[in-house]
Amino acid sequence: MIEQLTINPENHQSVSVIPKNLLIVDLETTGLDPNKDQVLEVAACLFSVEHREILQSVCFLIPCEGENPVEHINHIKADLTRVSAPWRSSMQLLTEMIASADAMLAHNSAFDSAWFGKGKLPTVHIPWLCTMQDFDFGCRGAAGLRDLAANHGVAIVKAHRALADCELVAGVLSTREDLDELMEHAVAPKITVVAKVTFERKQEAKDRNFKWNPTKRRWQKKMTFDQYSTLEFPFLTVVIDDD
Repeated sequence: MIEQLTINPENHQSVSVIPKNLLIVDLETTGLDPNKDQVLEVAACLFSVEHREILQSVCFLIPCEGENPVEHINHIKADLTRVSAPWRSSMQLLTEMIASADAMLAHNSAFDSAWFGKGKLPTVHIPWLCTMQDFDFGCRGAAGLRDLAANHGVAIVKAHRALADCELVAGVLSTREDLDELMEHAVAPKITVVAKVTFERKQEAKDRNFKWNPTKRRWQKKMTFDQYSTLEFPFLTVVIDDD
């Protein structure tokens, strides 16, 4: 028997104010665990929703203590991060850019947000939005950032480095004539729905756009209460109120 947790929509607030400035961020790290791995590279673009343009960008490497076991993925040599560069002043600029933003934005914010307030990254007190979970791109949507960009005609210049990925997100947003409507949906109150599936059934969750959260080790998806109340899933789902 398939069970789903039901919740009262009165517990969820109405649509929030649309951010004027978004800080699009992307991180490259030595692994998936923010409690033991390190951030190698930080990139951020301050994006004006009204003008659909990048206002300011910053990208810098943070010295890595030890090796980078995932160099084959992010192509960043640990030795490169230790070359003398004014990364502390760039970190200060990042902090100022956060102060100028109304919300943070990342493609898979569940991953990126987990690193802030740990290690050398500052604590963030503004809300996070996720282009994977919060935005409804319709037929041009895609789980992968490069596929999402390709669906919007945004050229992929350099893959896997942090600033290039931030610029891809900005490029996607800038192409949308319906950006205001997209933002309204993005900031609408969401619930986090977790798919209770075994490893053998994970594809069923993936097929329904549930994403793996490596930090909390679960398949999850954000949606509005109205969306959740109209959907049926072939597996148990529960609503988590900790995001």
